Amino acid sequence: MKKFMATIAVVFWVLVVISFGQTAIAATESYYNQYVDKKIAKLERLGEMVDSWSTCVRGCAEVKILKAKFFRAYKEELVREMVALRVEMKPYKIDYFLNKAFSNANPKLECQHCSSHHSS
Repeated sequence: MKKFMATIAVVFWVLVVISFGQTAIAATESYYNQYVDKKIAKLERLGEMVDSWSTCVRGCAEVKILKAKFFRAYKEELVREMVALRVEMKPYKIDYFLNKAFSNANPKLECQHCSSHHSS
């Protein structure tokens, strides 16, 4: 009887651990999804400067628009990859991952005139 109760206890704790793990993954995915949505909104706002008189601002705004489109098109894949790689839920870590993903897919599209605007 003790062996049976011990087995039930172990099975119960395994189910609790699995359930907790799935809940943690869902919470992480939700955080990343919300972060990427906010990132897209920010990039689209910055992209509105595409009609600026400044060549630099126009060029960077065009890149922001392309980044927003890229993040929107590949959002699910980017989130899955961040979960799989266990990217820390810190803005600078997520920004690094997203910017690197965009740069790897579009190596020649970064704004060359305004390097200080790359973090958006």
